[in-house]
Amino acid sequence: MKKNIAWIDTIRVLASFLVIFCHYFMCDGFSMETRFGVHLYEFASMCVVLFFAISGYLVHGSLVRTPNLREFYKKKLVRLIVPFTVAWFIMSAIMIFLALLNPDMTEKVTLFHALFGAKYFSLILGMFPVDLNITHFLDIKVDWFIGEWFIGTIIWLYLISPFLDKCAVRFPILSLAMSIVIAYAVYCATQGLFEQERIFGRWSIFVVRIPEFLFGMILYIHREKLLQYKKILIPCATILLAVAMVCFSYDYPSPRLFFYPTEPTGCLLTLPTTYLAFNAAEFFNEHLTKIFDWFNSFNGVSYMAMLIQHMVIYSFTAAFNLKDLRPFGMVYLLLLITATIFWLSGYIKRYSDAAEKFVLKKV
Repeated sequence: MKKNIAWIDTIRVLASFLVIFCHYFMCDGFSMETRFGVHLYEFASMCVVLFFAISGYLVHGSLVRTPNLREFYKKKLVRLIVPFTVAWFIMSAIMIFLALLNPDMTEKVTLFHALFGAKYFSLILGMFPVDLNITHFLDIKVDWFIGEWFIGTIIWLYLISPFLDKCAVRFPILSLAMSIVIAYAVYCATQGLFEQERIFGRWSIFVVRIPEFLFGMILYIHREKLLQYKKILIPCATILLAVAMVCFSYDYPSPRLFFYPTEPTGCLLTLPTTYLAFNAAEFFNEHLTKIFDWFNSFNGVSYMAMLIQHMVIYSFTAAFNLKDLRPFGMVYLLLLITATIFWLSGYIKRYSDAAEKFVLKKV
């Protein structure tokens, strides 16, 4: 069980670092104009898939250990929403303080808009994570500065996880295939609904994220059977990934869009990558224990780091003209931003843990 936890921690930390890298890549001046830059960014965006897959991988055990669904939902929601809420308030306070030094910072503070713009409904809605696309239908125009769309999506997935769990136990292949078909249908049905730049797009709708969540559940539930065919599955997954990457590299429309048309990647890329990443993390934790013990030590703050990284990244990069930086300066800035994010996360998590314990006792 210890090894199991170790490699899961590795996936979480890796995904959180990829989140930071992706958002750094999106800043003005950090060019994605070359084909290599675009492909590098999109491949790094696998972090989204890894987060949902690892959540699905762990949910079956939670359902088995929890005496009833009410207790299951309570623990999952508290552990998602409380850290978000604590991070929301602390980062709001920090940004309002920085706005005293630089008034332009007020444009990035949702709390400031809510308090001084009388947009109280936006403030309330922002405190209870929902699927980002719901804010589109409600015509909420205040930008969020914490990763609210991810939390809202995972909450929806947790709510339907008991049903998905039964499907994964009884009909793993059929349920995975059906989830892809449903995701495809929803993706197509919502075409044209998300045209505003602030909307992430159809790929952030929780229904479209079911396949990778369900795939994680299947990898856990049927892990013993999959272990028997590991020597066959790993080469097959590698070949499939290689084919997907070759198609991914050409100018013509990638075939992945016809299989699972979500941005930034499709199932031909995401499913084999997830399977290989899980196996690689387990292998390296077994053979490079000391190195990965250090790497996995960041797991304690990885979720908090994901919540606050938007504001830290954009606050830093807004103060620099990235186009004037040399490669060494770029690397130095990236390391400085990353270190700041994890340093802040450690402090914020202390308050979050205390609030989480208090809420769990009261609920």
